[in-house]
Amino acid sequence: RTGAGTLAALFAVMTVAFAAGAGVALHVALAQPAREAARDAFGDVSREVEVEATVTGKVEPRPGGQRAFDAVVRLLGPEGEPLSGWTDATVRVSRDQLTSELDVGALIRVTGNTRPAYPGDRAVVQVMAHETDVREPPTGILRVTAGLRQSLVGAAEGLPGGGGELLPGLAVGDTSAVSVQTDADMKASSLSHLTAVSGANCALVVGIAFGLATVLRTGRRVRVLAGVGALVGFVILVTPEPSVVRSATMAGIAMPAVLLGRTGAGVALLSGAVVLLLLLDPWLSGSLGFALSVAATGALLTLARPLASGLARAMPAPLALALSVPLAAQLACGPPTGSD
Repeated sequence: RTGAGTLAALFAVMTVAFAAGAGVALHVALAQPAREAARDAFGDVSREVEVEATVTGKVEPRPGGQRAFDAVVRLLGPEGEPLSGWTDATVRVSRDQLTSELDVGALIRVTGNTRPAYPGDRAVVQVMAHETDVREPPTGILRVTAGLRQSLVGAAEGLPGGGGELLPGLAVGDTSAVSVQTDADMKASSLSHLTAVSGANCALVVGIAFGLATVLRTGRRVRVLAGVGALVGFVILVTPEPSVVRSATMAGIAMPAVLLGRTGAGVALLSGAVVLLLLLDPWLSGSLGFALSVAATGALLTLARPLASGLARAMPAPLALALSVPLAAQLACGPPTGSD
């Protein structure tokens, strides 16, 4: 029976894996005709174009002093008529082109040169902007969240020791104020992950919401709803970055279990979240941030406890537990031995 049970479990895992792979492949295949049509419209060589774009990602620093953001764009003709359908793109702008209205949800016109996107990227084309014109600023909840992020950046200005540049990134992942030198220093010291919102930020937000609801002596259903509401609001505030999406999806899967009074296995939650996200957005598989987030979370779930047990033989248990968490994540995400 034990052998039969093992074979049945292996068969079930293989079935799910093949089904998930088929689903991801089907998604890519269905999206490919539209992506190929967009590539044909923009061409394979660099040329000057005018595009209409809706900003879908935060403005972030890039090497050379440029800033870049994700957007969906369509090519415009001489009279402003659309020559292509909407497609994913990366838009690069100089710092002097930035305005307070250039934020997630804004509708803009961009004049610039095109470049082919990198293979495997969600973006079909890159647009190196010479001129940007905000036609419609963000509206509704996106305008509110953009204002909150910009207010935090403004309030952090002038903090000593570079704190004004780093604080918005630590809190809500807004790196628009990070200078070229600070960005280079963070990467050289392997500390750039500190300015990316991670699962820890989401856990803090959900935990605070649960705690407040508990203090108010609300029922389990209200506590879960408070946690879900806080999580959704936080994701909208920081924008759906890969690590945030991974964490939020895990929490979303876990919430029904909490509502039913059950606890879910962490590895099962992580696996379910990864499969679901890759089915919905296969291009996340090419995101380094997503891969590192998954690897770090998997290491925390599988390695932290054994490491803590081993370290406890040579040091106090609380210290061993505190060291095991970052050590497990570093073992999973660090560069391979001997790499340049």
